[in-house]
Amino acid sequence: MKNKKDIEQILSRVDNLPPLPAVADEALRILNDNNSSKNDVVKIVSREQSFIAKILAIANSPIYGLRKEVSTLSFAVFVLGLKEIKKAVFALAFVKSFQMEKDKYFNPESFWVHSFVVGNLSRKIAMDLDLMNSGEAFISGFLHDFSISLLHREFKAEFVEIYKLVETGVSFDSAEKEILGVTHSEIAKSVLGKWDLPDILIDTVSNHHTPSLSERDKRLTSIVHLADYITSKLDVASCTPDNKFELDESIIETLHFSNEESLNEFIESYREYISEQIDSIRNLL
Repeated sequence: MKNKKDIEQILSRVDNLPPLPAVADEALRILNDNNSSKNDVVKIVSREQSFIAKILAIANSPIYGLRKEVSTLSFAVFVLGLKEIKKAVFALAFVKSFQMEKDKYFNPESFWVHSFVVGNLSRKIAMDLDLMNSGEAFISGFLHDFSISLLHREFKAEFVEIYKLVETGVSFDSAEKEILGVTHSEIAKSVLGKWDLPDILIDTVSNHHTPSLSERDKRLTSIVHLADYITSKLDVASCTPDNKFELDESIIETLHFSNEESLNEFIESYREYISEQIDSIRNLL
């Protein structure tokens, strides 16, 4: 376990990480603003021409079953809806801003697929359970493991040590504690605070493994925890950090399930939804 001085040095390196890139910052603002319009989205897309082809690929994916090809951004907005376009632009902005190299310890495509699935799943669960802030559920779900990509990029040597410990059967969080003295959730709290994200998002992301400790919105945090757990439980779009994912059973009461059996039935009902999402998500990458 790292001593206090080592941990302070790690957190100091976190504090010196670069600010949120402008395109990602603007996309986040638009996604989080219910009054933002199609013109706001088009403004970003017009500066990032590569986004257009990816959005059109999503609109033309089999999931929508259209007979006519979607060839314009306006038609894509009509097909997908403004909320879906905002989500796509938000995700594209982060993927573009934080491009990462693939190696034996980290697969960027798998990482982004997992992030997007948990974001979409968090939003759908929030809607299905009548939680009003489904937009915040998507953002929190998408960003829940974002700090892991920062670890891989900015703490490469330590990331390799963590991964090697995980290969021996140690949980990712325990390996982080042993090598860094802090977990990716604690790092997320520091980074997202630096980026001036709303407190509710910071709290949700930093407590997505422990929703019972959430201080802002236990229901929202429980939903993101559940979405992340579902990918591990169903072994669909899961990732290495969830190698020993433990369900925080407090969510059963928080989300008003009668017992664990009813929760498991609820989880199984999302298997087909996730499978349908994955091909569409890969069109973004």
